[in-house]
Amino acid sequence: MLEDWEALEKIAGDTPGLYQLLEQNGKIEVRIWIGNCGYKIDFKDKNDPKLLEAIDFCWKHCTKICGSIPDNTFFKP
Repeated sequence: MLEDWEALEKIAGDTPGLYQLLEQNGKIEVRIWIGNCGYKIDFKDKNDPKLLEAIDFCWKHCTKICGSIPDNTFFKP
């Protein structure tokens, strides 16, 4: 897990990544995975400029993950 945003930007380059937005209790959590590194940050305000910067970064570098399903049940009816 990376500690700061600048480190994530450095390793991103042309490497595609994944991201997920989770909302709970009025808080937004952004999870980003690029290469073999992860980054997680929480926001309390949906209009926080850093949140908007993070989402813009994700749109440019990553594919959105909308949820999770255990491997052993993914292809089961």
